[in-house]
Amino acid sequence: GTFTVSRNGTAGDLVVSYAVSGTAAAGTDYTAPSGTVAIPDGQSSATVQLVPVDDGVVELGEAVTLTLVASDPTRYEIGAAGSATVAIADD
Repeated sequence: GTFTVSRNGTAGDLVVSYAVSGTAAAGTDYTAPSGTVAIPDGQSSATVQLVPVDDGVVELGEAVTLTLVASDPTRYEIGAAGSATVAIADD
């Protein structure tokens, strides 16, 4: 899954913090992401890739929710769409 983090404007580098939660387990069901995403100067968005781990365990579908965290409220504030969810399906 891919999460896109967007901002208004494009001036300056911006590092945005996030937390992940859900029924899927980081490190077991997907590779744990770093917890921050950098939007470079001149860009209005950046992506966070969620990479599933292909294991031999038969499981039901699971979900991962990424929620933005206002770790530096002087640099940014979170809008109405501050979280999103992707589903991980077993193959």
